[in-house]
Amino acid sequence: MVLALIASVGMVVSAIQALRGRRSGSLWLSNWCVVSVMLFLAWTVQSYLTIDSIKSQVMEVLATPQNIPPDVPPERLAELKENLEYFSQVGIAVGLGCAGFFMLVNILLYLYGAVRFRSAAVLDRLQERNQQ
Repeated sequence: MVLALIASVGMVVSAIQALRGRRSGSLWLSNWCVVSVMLFLAWTVQSYLTIDSIKSQVMEVLATPQNIPPDVPPERLAELKENLEYFSQVGIAVGLGCAGFFMLVNILLYLYGAVRFRSAAVLDRLQERNQQ
């Protein structure tokens, strides 16, 4: 998160420089976009590697249900555990699917920014603006 904060501050400063017409601001903004892509890829790999740990923690919590009255029959308790396990798996899948989708969108936007801010058209436009 500290690296993401540094990258975000760098992007803001570089964007201000680019808006002022500085060619170096556009190049630095492109560099910060590449750093952000690498951070998102690292977070994706970390999420993939820790998904089993997250699932096991959820299943551990479901194994010991809390606040259930003592007069609940064992077959109802088994059904409740099964339903809780099913809904937790669906919740994890939907949550990770949404997170993955938004990570993909962010990566694509940062890649587009990295290429766009280094493009000859943008750099030439900034060069012309500085000469005026």
